[in-house]
This record gives sequence, structure tokens and C-alpha cells, in this order.
Amino acid sequence: SLVGSEMCIRDRANMSVKEVIEINIKDFKEYSIRNAAIKLKKKGYLFSVSSAGRIDTTAVMRLK
Repeated sequence: SLVGSEMCIRDRANMSVKEVIEINIKDFKEYSIRNAAIKLKKKGYLFSVSSAGRIDTTAVMRLK
């Protein structure tokens, strides 16, 4: 769910800039993670979300 993925990313919002975490697609789909990142952008956080070259994970990197 969007709320769950947003909370997951928000919990990680204290990650340092350029730090990358991997989220298993069984936990949250890439679409939900992207939507959560968009909501958090409005609160001043900036994340890069990518599943390129990955089979069962999505990489999330904090940019700001």
C-alpha cells in the first residue's frame, strides 16, 4: 500500500545523501515506492527509484 511504502521510505529518510537501500518487490511494488517518493518530495525529500538491472528488488537512493 502507498501508506506502508511511504512509511518505509520515511523511516529511511534519515539515510545519508547518496545512500542506497534495496526494497524487495514482495514487500512493496515499484509503483508504490515511486508514489511514496513523490509524496515525500513535497515534504522536502528527494529520492531516486530504480529497478533497472534488478530482478526482485527496487533500489532507492536519497538525493536530498
